[in-house]
Amino acid sequence: MTKKINEDLRARQQELGEIIKPIRKNISIEEMIKEQNYKPLERTDFFQKVDDLAIQESTEELISMLSK
Repeated sequence: MTKKINEDLRARQQELGEIIKPIRKNISIEEMIKEQNYKPLERTDFFQKVDDLAIQESTEELISMLSK
């Protein structure tokens, strides 16, 4: 029984090793931006999108909705 459990554990560890990649110890913001193909949102575009939402509720009402 113990042998079977150990074999199962080894198999799962191997599967996880193929799926999960270690995190690098060091990465710069510039590298992250390049890797993720980050494109910043223009300020005017952002505020236009917010205006387009036409949110009528107060901040307090919106926060209270999160806890329901």
